[in-house]
Amino acid sequence: MLIQSGVLPVLPSVQERVRATLSNPDTSLEECVLLAASDPALAIATYRVAVEVVSDEPLPPDAAIAEAVRRIGTVAVRRLITLHAGRSRFDELRGSELDAHAFWRHSVATALLSQALSARPHEAYSGVRYAYLCGLLHDIGRLALAAREPRLSSQVAWLVHQRLPAVDAESHLLGYTHADLGRRMARAWGLPPEVETAAGDHHAPDRARDPAPALLVAEATRIAASIGIGDGLTAPTRVTYPERPGDEALLDGMGGPVALTEHLGSLGGRRAA
Repeated sequence: MLIQSGVLPVLPSVQERVRATLSNPDTSLEECVLLAASDPALAIATYRVAVEVVSDEPLPPDAAIAEAVRRIGTVAVRRLITLHAGRSRFDELRGSELDAHAFWRHSVATALLSQALSARPHEAYSGVRYAYLCGLLHDIGRLALAAREPRLSSQVAWLVHQRLPAVDAESHLLGYTHADLGRRMARAWGLPPEVETAAGDHHAPDRARDPAPALLVAEATRIAASIGIGDGLTAPTRVTYPERPGDEALLDGMGGPVALTEHLGSLGGRRAA
């Protein structure tokens, strides 16, 4: 049911920005790109529609969402975003114990860091295609569980708070993990193979046939946690940045940790009341 529904909720952190942006009849294509790239549900919807519009021409890995919006057109993508945002309720994740705002920050930060990391030379994850989407969508299984099975999600959260790793808690309660579900969702919805691997193997990259996308996301989530960005279930208790050689150089190239968190705020990431 989770996979067949094909719909994830637009996160509350993005809802206010959707309304503010789309209330302006002169919203530009660039503003639509920013909206679609700032939320997992909107990114998936935009990607899937664009692939259907021009099925024989893959979206460019380095600018998949921008090209998807261009193919669909500003008017149509406004309607698409409005439709998906309108389907989502502020209380949709209530009872799941998933912190929606923290989850949103985690997803977008991982996307931005994945994009930057993929440009590093001589790494196992160098040059991963669809790096931004790999980061943004790596935890879609967790979001689906929270939205469609909030009671089970809350039980997972309780076990996590008892210091059991999330994937172990999920395996114990469900017989599968959010990563297993994310892999199946990515495959069923026709997302790029790199996204399927990132979603399915970011907790265990060594089991992937091509581990590069999973290694990329694992490294991105490590750096995000080191600067205090939690994943919606757990919050780092302290800032450990920089943990490894190269962490400072990477984030300096993005303006530094403060600039990254400020950028998240500029994308509309305020905690919903």
